[in-house]
Amino acid sequence: MPRLKYFLDLISVPSLILSLKPRQHGSFAAESPVHFEPTKLKLTGMIEDIIAMGTIIAMGTQTRTRILSFDFVHPPKKVRENLRLNENAKVLRIERIRFIKGQSISYTISYIPSDLGEKINIKDLFVQPLMNVLEDKCKIRIVRGSQVIGATLADSRVASFLEVMAGFPLLRIERVVFDTRKRPVEYISILYRSDRYHFNVDFTRKRSESKAQWDYAGP
Repeated sequence: MPRLKYFLDLISVPSLILSLKPRQHGSFAAESPVHFEPTKLKLTGMIEDIIAMGTIIAMGTQTRTRILSFDFVHPPKKVRENLRLNENAKVLRIERIRFIKGQSISYTISYIPSDLGEKINIKDLFVQPLMNVLEDKCKIRIVRGSQVIGATLADSRVASFLEVMAGFPLLRIERVVFDTRKRPVEYISILYRSDRYHFNVDFTRKRSESKAQWDYAGP
């Protein structure tokens, strides 16, 4: 699977710049591909940055969210450990799909500690990004995130939501975000369609007396 190998090779680069551009790949390509101006963004994978692009003016204008589930559950062990919760703790689990210009681009699951999740209304998520909701409704300030970028294949359920075939290669981002007290306030897993979302990498060759190496070239 050449595109899956492409992503596995790509994620070995430590520092990246994000550029959203559509690509067509055989039968998987959309009939009317999403078009983005070649605006470069920092690699966060966050909808706030996508909205900041010049071609997308405001939330709800050319972007849309479909909420698949919004309920309190016992989280998987990996999520519980990353959020530093005890074994009996519950979290708010939000499952959603993001559309841009009417076309699906990502499948997302967010896990929020219950004391914060109780302050969030499902209607809030149709108005602004979840992190904005967390800051506004929960009165916290998010200052840091830690994320892992990888690649995976769409299972039949995710494939149906993203309008691709099962086994289609997806870009996967898993992130934990922290507030000013260093508390983890969200664990998020995002799956992006590989034909509608990808990264451009800019870097420079730097030399010293002892060695030469590639380094991230900032915007």
